[in-house]
Formats: sequence, structure tokens, C-alpha cells
Amino acid sequence: MLAMEINKHILPINAELKYIEFLLHALTTSNDSKTVGEIKKDFLAKFKIELPHLLNQHFGIIRIIPLLLMREELKNEGKKYDRRISIVRHALAHNKFSINETGYEFYSNAGNCKMNYSEFVDFIWLIENEYYTRK
Repeated sequence: MLAMEINKHILPINAELKYIEFLLHALTTSNDSKTVGEIKKDFLAKFKIELPHLLNQHFGIIRIIPLLLMREELKNEGKKYDRRISIVRHALAHNKFSINETGYEFYSNAGNCKMNYSEFVDFIWLIENEYYTRK
């Protein structure tokens, strides 16, 4: 059951990354007269899927990547870090997480971590601020 719940997130997360990549490519290579509407039409024509909402729960998972890199650096330097990062890292590495209308749940041998969307944003800001304050 958990595998079915988890697997339904892979395609939307991949679609989110493709859409971001497509938009960045279009902004970088298109001439200045191309409108946002034309870029959206180009995406629909190329991929034939609904446009994902860029700021949604799947984008939040993408925001974790820098935190994982920060965790590795702090770990290698022997510095303390929020243990939730390890739980999230393990959960993502082993595809043991879920996303639903209430938030994120990460499952790990070291424990589980559940955050609603507001708590998730606060978590990201906390980790980033702690990291950059130390640097």
C-alpha cells in the first residue's frame, strides 16, 4: 500500500522538473517578443500534458536538495544539524515518503517526520538560516 502511495508522486515530481527546465530553457533561448502564453502553448504542444502549478507540494520536494547538501557538509565537518534532515534524506533515498493534501510524511529507520506545508516552509528556512549563519 505504501509503495502505491509513494509511486504516484514520482511522475508529478518529474513533470514539475520538466516544466521548470522547459521554462528556463524558453526564457534563456526565446526572443524577447515571445509571450508567457506562447511559452505555455509550446509546452502543451511538446509534452501534451496539463501544465503543473509551479508552486505546489512537488516543488517543495525540490527545495530539499540544497538542504541535503548542507547536511552532508555539516556532517563531514563534525557539526551538529537538525536530525530531521537525516530522516528526510533517508526517506528520499529509499523512496519512503508521501505527499498529500495536508503535507509531507517521511519514513526512516531513524524515525518518521511529518510536516504540514507551513511547517515545511519553516523547516527549510530554519535549516538554511542555521547553515548560512555558521558559514
